Amino acid sequence: MPHSICNLRTDSVALLLNITNINCQSEVCLVDNTRGFLLGCAMEKLPKSILRVEFAKINSLKNDIDYYENFNHPYFLNTKVTFVTQKMLLDKTCPISKAFTRSFYNRYTSFLICHDQYHALDVYKVMDPLLAQNCFCAAFCIFINPLREMQEWLQKERKGLRIKLEELLTREIQVLPLRTHPMMSMHGSSGYILSWIKL
Repeated sequence: MPHSICNLRTDSVALLLNITNINCQSEVCLVDNTRGFLLGCAMEKLPKSILRVEFAKINSLKNDIDYYENFNHPYFLNTKVTFVTQKMLLDKTCPISKAFTRSFYNRYTSFLICHDQYHALDVYKVMDPLLAQNCFCAAFCIFINPLREMQEWLQKERKGLRIKLEELLTREIQVLPLRTHPMMSMHGSSGYILSWIKL
């Protein structure tokens, strides 16, 4: 079901991973609601580590943890994945929060937001201290308004470079002998991506 993975398409995921420059030297911070789909795609890029933050209940991480455990290829064992919730990050009495020493702050070089239950700007304000200078950031949403508000905030506060908001459009093609043409019915939009580099 497309809505269960925030209406992400394969071309949208490929562009998100490319924009955030995820590679074997990256440390990735991921806030999503795609039931492990985006986590699996990021893991295939073999980054050094992934911090998966859940803004809802801890039970929402079950799909991501199952997805992670199914990656049993030896290459994926080099990627360290940490699962935390927003409450664990903000609650100073939580032992996991205490484990997030200063070495975790200003650390992550790639940041992805793909959450349909929270405003991207609110998520970014919480996660901002964890992101390194020159961190490649991207936010995906099927609606333009939340990303437009975030773009205006980033420009006003001078929090980013190369701030770009773009609409994704994919034309699906039916390929048959002597009958290749665009599909008769397609989605008008594949969503929107806001990308920037953190200052």
